[in-house]
Amino acid sequence: MDIYLWLKTLIFFEMFFMLNDALRNASFNENYSVNWGNQHVLFFNQGREVQLSLDRSSGFFLAGFKSKAYFASGYFQMRIKLPGKDSAGVLYTDVTVHDELDFEFLGNRPGKPISLQTNVFSNGVGGREQKTNLWFDPTARFPLLQTAMEPTPNSVHTYFS
Repeated sequence: MDIYLWLKTLIFFEMFFMLNDALRNASFNENYSVNWGNQHVLFFNQGREVQLSLDRSSGFFLAGFKSKAYFASGYFQMRIKLPGKDSAGVLYTDVTVHDELDFEFLGNRPGKPISLQTNVFSNGVGGREQKTNLWFDPTARFPLLQTAMEPTPNSVHTYFS
């Protein structure tokens, strides 16, 4: 199978800001900035939803964005639909010195389950991987991914609904 077939498939990220009423109606650009891959970012719903796309011209890179503020704790949710077919290897991690939450969808090979691997980086140090085989097909719909971060160690919780 052509490895670039899956690169043509769009990956959709719908961002919903749930911190308070003001942020629910805030645009993406009020709270986040795209730090690479601008050509692969589209905005919808007055800038409250963002779509990241991966295609042949992007090579192995998609797009990256970061919050404009620093947070010790918080809650966010997003809807993610993975590309269909053989798209194993759609993930990205960056290990420069910063704090980061990684959500890596692994697998999507014919006959194999898709898993979610999470990792937390603090000052550029990861090593906190957790891997879960998904009980649903994330290529068929946009499941809701919710994450709560607490200001204490070992307290990042991820939920699907």
